[in-house]
Amino acid sequence: KCGPRLSSDAAEKLKSRYVLMRNGAREHEQTIKKKSTIPITIRQLEAIIRIAESLAKMQLQPFATEAHIDEALRLFQVSTLDAAMSGTLAGAEGFTSEEEHQMLVCIEKQIKRRFAIGCQVSEFNILQDFLKQLSFGSVQFNKS
Repeated sequence: KCGPRLSSDAAEKLKSRYVLMRNGAREHEQTIKKKSTIPITIRQLEAIIRIAESLAKMQLQPFATEAHIDEALRLFQVSTLDAAMSGTLAGAEGFTSEEEHQMLVCIEKQIKRRFAIGCQVSEFNILQDFLKQLSFGSVQFNKS
């Protein structure tokens, strides 16, 4: 069995980097006067810890080291932050614009109106129903 945990040095390094990321995100939001496209939250911190511990586990080490933290942060940077900046996270939970969010809410309302709660409907049937309604012009996405 191998269940690595963060070493105290690795935990300290991660803590300081996390604080820097949070402060950087806050400053960026204040500069552009808009909420950041990617929140730096405890959830992201936990993900980085899990990545670092997984890297240590692959090497059968009892502790995740600062090197593991560096690699976990690098992976987080290229997989999440860079993707958010390029817009490839559009549609993912927490990464949608206000306009996209409103559209999703409208679609959800339309589905709830069209299909009874608790019934089982295949994705194919839902799409076919929407396509049929679009061809008749009866689907309207408004905020009602």
